[in-house]
Amino acid sequence: MSAWKGYMLATFYFPVRLLDEILALDIQKELKEKIVATKNVGKSKPCTFEIRDQQVLVDFEKVMQLKIKAK
Repeated sequence: MSAWKGYMLATFYFPVRLLDEILALDIQKELKEKIVATKNVGKSKPCTFEIRDQQVLVDFEKVMQLKIKAK
């Protein structure tokens, strides 16, 4: 997580094998497309959020809950 003027960036890293579970979440279509298009980091899939307003926090929470369950 990093803070910038006007927004924050937060990234979750998931094993690539969990990509289908991420895409099955009820999150915005644009976010799913961004996740699929993002290059893997080793065997992990990064899910990055630009938190600029509260609307993004809804999807952020859903992905965070999946990350907690995946441990």
